[in-house]
Amino acid sequence: MKIYFLVATQHDNLGDLLINKMLIDEVSKYGTVYVDAAGVPANFKEALISKKGVKDFEKEYGGSLKRMSGYKLLSKVKAEFGYYFKSPGPSGGFGYDYKSLIRTAVMAYQFNYLSKGNMKLNLVGNDIVLLTKLDSWFQKNTNKCFRNYLVRSKENRDQLLALGYKNASFIPDVAFLYDNSLDVKVKKEKVCISFRDLKSEKYQLKIIDILTKAIPYYKEQGLIVEFSFQVGSDYEFNKFLYEKFKSENVFFRKDCLKYNEIPYYNSAKYVLTNRLHVMILGMVHQAVPVLILNDDHKTSKINRILSDNNIDNLIVNSFEEITVIDKEFNTIALKVQNIHTHNNELVINKIKNLFVD
Repeated sequence: MKIYFLVATQHDNLGDLLINKMLIDEVSKYGTVYVDAAGVPANFKEALISKKGVKDFEKEYGGSLKRMSGYKLLSKVKAEFGYYFKSPGPSGGFGYDYKSLIRTAVMAYQFNYLSKGNMKLNLVGNDIVLLTKLDSWFQKNTNKCFRNYLVRSKENRDQLLALGYKNASFIPDVAFLYDNSLDVKVKKEKVCISFRDLKSEKYQLKIIDILTKAIPYYKEQGLIVEFSFQVGSDYEFNKFLYEKFKSENVFFRKDCLKYNEIPYYNSAKYVLTNRLHVMILGMVHQAVPVLILNDDHKTSKINRILSDNNIDNLIVNSFEEITVIDKEFNTIALKVQNIHTHNNELVINKIKNLFVD
């Protein structure tokens, strides 16, 4: 059976590479996956198609549904492929510039055309964003094309069900599929710190205030502190934070983490972050995440996932809350490990059910 997979994501973000690869690898258990990654950097594409049973759609078919000329391939895809998937992550938040309007209209047409045959369309691991009238128009005209909307928070599921989209259901973030069983077990001796700049002076001061006390506290326990980043655009902000706190046993990893470097988190006891997939990669390596957040919509997805897993207490607004987490480390670490195991199994079963008639 042939499975079509459309890659529509950021290219400098390890988290986006991770969730695309996890979903591609998982659905490849049920057929040959043809990954349409036109316009994606070579190293990103190579990581996605590295597994047996995963092929490059553009190479095999001489074109892409992502290009304007892709309409010539629509009938062939409709006739030859049994399933359609696209990138996990945020879906929506469409702008009103010319390119966005054209892209939105083309995608709506493609979904409607492909759904008219026997092809089964599914969204898996997405956040359906409904911020604009264009978002609402798009959902009204495309939701019916999909058998399933498996969204990565229960709040988003409930929002969609309330709007009448009855194909909405919940699935944990597909990053929980990451298999760390082959990673060499090492001593938990590191605190990984990684933040995105949300362009808020008040929030920046909050991060600095907490780190000012937290870093010496962790160092007193013999832990190494390292600033790092897994999104290219986060370099400057993490370098800025490092320069503020650099001292003995405080380090800065100057290169953006790559996919084959994910075991970096294996030695982490804690990850302090406002990045979703820094948090999850820490969790799958049994590190306890500590979240310093604000009310920015970019971090709201983290709040929802924490709530779904009943670990809202890992959001901190003061140094004192960090000490509370530290005192309960063993209990929290076990809970984090169980969350990973549970979510991993749930994602596997949810995806398996998509292929059961």
